[in-house]
Amino acid sequence: MNLKKVLYLLGILCLCLPLTAAGNFSLSIQGGLQFPEDSGFKELYGSNQFLLGMKAQFHLTDSLYGWAGAWRQKASGTTPILEAEAESCQRCLGVGAGWTGSLSDESNLKYYGEIGILFFHYTEEALETEVSGNVTGFRLSAGMRYHFASTWFAGVGAAYGTASKDIQTDIQEKIKIKMGGFSLFMEVGARF
Repeated sequence: MNLKKVLYLLGILCLCLPLTAAGNFSLSIQGGLQFPEDSGFKELYGSNQFLLGMKAQFHLTDSLYGWAGAWRQKASGTTPILEAEAESCQRCLGVGAGWTGSLSDESNLKYYGEIGILFFHYTEEALETEVSGNVTGFRLSAGMRYHFASTWFAGVGAAYGTASKDIQTDIQEKIKIKMGGFSLFMEVGARF
């Protein structure tokens, strides 16, 4: 992963630390299934993969917040004709904004919607060849969270994150690859 991007993410999180004193900072762990958008990827690795992530949020108001997150998906498969082993890893950093609300002031059930920018890093190894690179895309997500107390919450959500890029390979002239896809996830987290 690019060290510069990791340092930017850590810098954003450090800027959020003063918000923790007011209970405006939250951290969650997400896990779920991603359904890749790229048909070649699906053919090689299957129609869904496990996606693991972590997200930090800093609330600017009761309903508006900024977020930063990181997700990782790793898959193994075999090439269709030669049946050679293949491995793929997609790492993603993202930043964006979100809006949250509830059905009533008394409700512990909250809904949210988010939009953001994603920075993908991909690596794929097959037939003794490695292809890797970076590409920028976007993410839209929505979900619901249940707040057990003033600190803990759990939720479910759906997201669509994607980016595409034309790459040059030794085997074919140019191919278009698509990162990401539609995902369904569960999350648990705490608000500080």
